[in-house]
Amino acid sequence: IFGLLCIDPNINLNATKTKKLSEDILKQSVLRALIPASGVSGGRKITQSTTYEDKLEAEFRSHYIMGLSLGVNLFLIPIFELLKEKGLTAETIIEIYKKWDFYNPNREELLKMGFQRLLDSDFVSALHVLVPQFEACLREMFFGADVATTVVRPGIIQHEQVMTEFLLREEIRDALGEDFHAYISTVMISQDGWNLRNDIAHGLAMNNVFDISRALVVFHLFIRIFSYGLGKPSEKNTQEEKVK
Repeated sequence: IFGLLCIDPNINLNATKTKKLSEDILKQSVLRALIPASGVSGGRKITQSTTYEDKLEAEFRSHYIMGLSLGVNLFLIPIFELLKEKGLTAETIIEIYKKWDFYNPNREELLKMGFQRLLDSDFVSALHVLVPQFEACLREMFFGADVATTVVRPGIIQHEQVMTEFLLREEIRDALGEDFHAYISTVMISQDGWNLRNDIAHGLAMNNVFDISRALVVFHLFIRIFSYGLGKPSEKNTQEEKVK
């Protein structure tokens, strides 16, 4: 079932098709294309779309979230409940993590705790643990594949590049693929999407954020990334030597 969760089109949306739909809607609605659009979250105005590109981005995220929410409610939640009935445990998920190319034993206990909170329907705790741990796993995957995750700030000091900037990098987008990149960015960092990473990290998330839908989407992101392999440098070199 975990393998199917990584490929089922009902919960793994096609970003290209969603973008094309968004473009068609803007072209067909002259007023929609002319009127500035604002995004509001928690009583705060968080986005202002004035250019065509900004409006297209907002339209894309809106349709993406609608499609994702539909897939979660019709497919992901029932599948998760079925997995629980069949005996899904935090240990089961951790065993998948252990088989990942970029497994880090120092991260195991935190992830196990987060997945256990999810299984216990404690979504506040689950999301507070799992959202930053997903970012950490994402960074470790790229770092393990010899892709820099840091930038040099004034004073010649290396800092981890903030996630928003990190995901904007072309090589990161190319490595993840358009669909998975759109999934991560919409859920984690887009102001027109759920923006979970930033809202939770800065204490801006309201009660409605900590629900089963968002918690299961983060769970699904982990299942997706655990199936990902960019290839460690040592493995690439071994393969090249075999070819020679």
